Amino acid sequence: MAKQNKKTKVKTPPLVEAWLTLKWELNKISNFPPIYRDDNFPISLGLFYKEIQVKFPNKIELDLNNAPLEIFPFRPRFQFKDSSKNHLLQIGPGVATANHLKNYSWEKFSKDSSFLRKKLINAYKGTKLSLISINLSYKNAIPFEYSSNNLQAFLKQKLNTNIVLPTKIPGKFSKTKQMSNVNLQTTFNIINPIGNAFLMIASGGRKKEDNKSEEIKIEENLVFEIGVESKLKNTPNLYDKSAYNSWLNKSHNLLKTWFSSLAHENLFKYIATKQ
Repeated sequence: MAKQNKKTKVKTPPLVEAWLTLKWELNKISNFPPIYRDDNFPISLGLFYKEIQVKFPNKIELDLNNAPLEIFPFRPRFQFKDSSKNHLLQIGPGVATANHLKNYSWEKFSKDSSFLRKKLINAYKGTKLSLISINLSYKNAIPFEYSSNNLQAFLKQKLNTNIVLPTKIPGKFSKTKQMSNVNLQTTFNIINPIGNAFLMIASGGRKKEDNKSEEIKIEENLVFEIGVESKLKNTPNLYDKSAYNSWLNKSHNLLKTWFSSLAHENLFKYIATKQ
């Protein structure tokens, strides 16, 4: 998400996805079990597509839309992709998102986020949407064979993250002192914007096609995700363009700082050797 170090350029940045999620208040029609309904969604869906179809013409109905609207609120049911298929908007009862998968830039992403706000308001014309949460997140993946390498050393050297455990963990109960996996998440209360910011680091595998053999292989990766979320009274007024953009810029500035603290020159040098 941040600019790469001037000394090292990588062919493919570690960014997997950047996304903004907006959720707004719905009518609660049952307490036990809690059931929410977006009364305007069926009509607003058509209006939303009409508003965005020139820029995002490719409409995809997700499998979740087979379920009744009240069963899974606050989850996207339709995607709308641009011609590149790498930038998209999503919408569902009480939720809308802007997502970038490749060719990310903050300039383009912030424009799509503002576009989403404007078109969402137009689609729900006559209904005042009250945000209950707003979230800006970035997911990055680094190819790393953690099952056969020193995970703690990699975190320290490449991600500026030093995990120190007591001397007796794992102690004599393991053949090696090296971690076999990691799943770390930490959250901080933040003041600008007011809300929470989180960092998640986890090891895992993802499917990747071998260009030569065309076989699908599992590539081991180290994933780190960072995000900012504000809820309820700390969300910006959706109808106040200035407040909305201010929240976006403050959140981006925070996450840009975090990313630069994690993804320094050593990481980009490592990624360059893998491409």
